[in-house]
Amino acid sequence: MELIRPIDAYATEERVRKFFKYEWERLVMMSGSSMTDLKSPSFSADPKAQNLDNAAESKLIMHIDAGSIVKDVIRTINTMPDKYQFLLKARYIKGLTWLNIEEQLPYTNRELQRKINTAFLYFADGFKMKDLHVYIEEIEP
Repeated sequence: MELIRPIDAYATEERVRKFFKYEWERLVMMSGSSMTDLKSPSFSADPKAQNLDNAAESKLIMHIDAGSIVKDVIRTINTMPDKYQFLLKARYIKGLTWLNIEEQLPYTNRELQRKINTAFLYFADGFKMKDLHVYIEEIEP
C-alpha cells in the first residue's frame, strides 16, 4: 500500500492551469475582493458583519466559501519554494503575462515552461480546498 497515490502529472498540471484560467478571478470577485486587493500585504478575504435576510445570507455563505478558497490559494502559493512562488504570484496575483515574466528571468522558454508545470504540481499538492490531482488508476495484474 502506498501512502501517496501516483498522479498523472500532465493531467494534474492541466487541471491546475484550468483552475487559474477559469475559476480564480471569478472566486476573487465572489469573495468580495479584487485582483488589486490581493496585491496588498494586508489582504483579508474575511467578510464584514452585516444584518441579513435569507437571500443575503445565501450570498454571504457563497462569499465566505469563495473567501476561504481565495485565502487558501494565497496560503498555498506563499508556502511554495521561492522560484515557483514567484511564478504563480507574478502571473495570478500581479497579473503579468507569461511573456513579461519570461523577460525578467534567465530561463529559456522551455525551462520556464518546465518550472511553471512544477509550480502547478506544487500547488496541487498544497491546496486544501479542492483536490486538483488527477490520479493514475491502479491496474490489476
